[in-house]
Amino acid sequence: MTRSPRDWALFCILVLLFGSAFMFVDLSVQDIPPLTVVASRIVLGAGLVYGWMRFQGHRLPPVIDKSAQAGGWAVNRTWVYFFLLAVVGNVLPFFLISWGQLAIESGLAGILMAVMPLATMMLAHVFVPGEFLTPSKIAGFALGFVGIVVLVGPEALGTLSTEGMRLAAQCAVLAGAVCYAVNSIIARHAPRLPAIVSSAGILLIGAVLSTVLALITEQPWTLAPGALAIFAVIFLGVFTTALATVVYMELVQTAGPSFFALTNYLVPVLAVFFGALVLGEVLEWRAFAALALVLLGIFVSQSRETRWLVSQIFSSPSK
Repeated sequence: MTRSPRDWALFCILVLLFGSAFMFVDLSVQDIPPLTVVASRIVLGAGLVYGWMRFQGHRLPPVIDKSAQAGGWAVNRTWVYFFLLAVVGNVLPFFLISWGQLAIESGLAGILMAVMPLATMMLAHVFVPGEFLTPSKIAGFALGFVGIVVLVGPEALGTLSTEGMRLAAQCAVLAGAVCYAVNSIIARHAPRLPAIVSSAGILLIGAVLSTVLALITEQPWTLAPGALAIFAVIFLGVFTTALATVVYMELVQTAGPSFFALTNYLVPVLAVFFGALVLGEVLEWRAFAALALVLLGIFVSQSRETRWLVSQIFSSPSK
């Protein structure tokens, strides 16, 4: 599949949005519990996206399918997709990853999360027409994975465990990564609607679910966050939730889940650069090495000439 300049523009926007999210999450959770942060950003994002959708003259599809037979009723299948995308793409992976990181280091979590593009590639091969596994895709995704290992340090692999709580935590983070992979496949098969409409439906459901969880578990009405934490939540809601969800839905529908999944390799690298630029964190040499490997992986997987060369190498008869 040939990527258009628009696809690449959406890809870059999404990487910038997701890459900046880590920094603002760090700032927000200093004063606000994590579930409340998520609920706040999703509620804000849902309100903005819904308002913009209505301003553009769009409406959400009806919840009840009017085509149901007389005397009966049926939930519109579009809302079933909205619900799945809200749960599988937002609420469930957040809980799994947050819970897992209570027991394992962030470096190991980063490596486990790097399974997401690989899982997406394999699922897309089976469930998305035209998204076939190719030698160049495998080579490109492998280079990206190596880049993430270089970024967090190979020593993080040494903390893998097969026992007790650490094993359960590792499985939780892996499950969160797989949730994101499954979500991109669901998004590709969802009914084709304007991205702003799909985003509004998904965020509205996510807002309800996350708000209920936050109210039950964290009693947010007792909080007194500082101005910096409030600003961070507002940024997360406006940019990395509202805008990012619209861009995500558009990119997955037009360019496919495997192409979108490559953002998961660039996001951690960019997060390190944002941390160094804004928060004054130390920028080590391996951040540049990781960026080079990830960019090379993207080039290998997406370049038509590279795909042809790799296919020729793998198809050459042995001598």
